[in-house]
Amino acid sequence: MSLENDAQNILGAVPLGTNKEPSVRQHTTRLDNTGTKEPPKPRGFTKSKIIQSGSLIESYEYEIPLRYGFTPKPRVKTARKKSERSAEHRTRTIIRAVNNIRRLTHLNFSEYDKFLTFTFADTFEFDINKLDECLPYYKKAMRKLRQWYPNLKYITVPEFQKRGAVHYHLLCNIPKIRQSEMKKIWPYGFFKVKEIHGTTHLAFYLVKYLSKRFDDKRKQGHRLYYASRGLKRPTTLYGPYAEAITNKLKKDHSNAVQYETNYDTEHNGTVDYKQFVKEK
Repeated sequence: MSLENDAQNILGAVPLGTNKEPSVRQHTTRLDNTGTKEPPKPRGFTKSKIIQSGSLIESYEYEIPLRYGFTPKPRVKTARKKSERSAEHRTRTIIRAVNNIRRLTHLNFSEYDKFLTFTFADTFEFDINKLDECLPYYKKAMRKLRQWYPNLKYITVPEFQKRGAVHYHLLCNIPKIRQSEMKKIWPYGFFKVKEIHGTTHLAFYLVKYLSKRFDDKRKQGHRLYYASRGLKRPTTLYGPYAEAITNKLKKDHSNAVQYETNYDTEHNGTVDYKQFVKEK
């Protein structure tokens, strides 16, 4: 049973983040107006939040209620140095990228998919040590790969080798691929195709492997990862829905806590964080 169904069964209501709408009486203000006014997006304050990515469920419990659904206010500039603000922004960006990769991987890929590595040879006129000069060749290769596999799903993380050259790691859902096909797709150097069958907790493995060099200064101003369109996205629940699911997870012995911690925040006090992995 999905997280949304759990919330609906517990509370008898339609949870947030779904396309289902509760049965409500339509109201028309004018005889010549047959349309209905869309209800406002849910908003409020909550001490609980749930993010579900397939069988991975993350629980956040806040000491001070979290404000959600409101239009964010413009940030007030402080007297802090620009370097301090940049470092803080960079840290938030890296954390967000790591979480996104972990959740997208858990939702869209399995241990039967492939792990590719694209590496540049030293025989090209462009600088293979610069991301912006390598990017057009990566994009060209991905266009070819999509032509071969129209249903392609992927997450790509660019990195730097010890020699300084850019290379690309791809997690993708391609089936078996011939060496001759791959040479046409990536004629710019070397490539590896790695089977990941048998790897447990794939999402955690990949995040640890791919994000270990996210703080590389050479990546500043560039995207930390690329993802294909159409990937499934996590579902977020707030308030009583999240509280109901959190309580159920704590009582249900079939849900194992894989990781838990707590951390302090500027606006919401201490946050208790837990990762559950539901049995499939």
